[in-house]
Amino acid sequence: MISGGLKVHPFTISQMFIKCTTVAFGTSAAITLTACYRLAFLNLTKMKVILIDTPKGQFHLPLQKVAEHRADYYACEVDGHEKNSPEWKEEVDWVMKDDFEGIDWLINNTNWDEWESSATKVNDKVKVTDDDFWCSSDGFEIVEA
Repeated sequence: MISGGLKVHPFTISQMFIKCTTVAFGTSAAITLTACYRLAFLNLTKMKVILIDTPKGQFHLPLQKVAEHRADYYACEVDGHEKNSPEWKEEVDWVMKDDFEGIDWLINNTNWDEWESSATKVNDKVKVTDDDFWCSSDGFEIVEA
């Protein structure tokens, strides 16, 4: 985590350092390494979240949490695999790459009160009523934040 709350992919800086140090053994090694560190910090990654319209405003919910929740059910409960097994990870990866499965799982198999504490409020825009909330995929969108 960099100041300001921006997240850096956990491998970005170390991978950039390795790549940069292999080319930095010339006369301008210090300058090259400085440029590489700057490049590594500029290579920020965004996290996939589900943007949820609620009667209390819009929230971001990390898609990773939803994917893991779904994998816990299908890979562990249904198929009997261990959490973090290759099969569990395949389930998580599938949801992370899909544009709708996380939303489908969320609204058809869970309730908002299970997720509210994990969600981050992003604004006060209200686009749904209590009656419309969590009834269909309208008001849910996978975005990068």
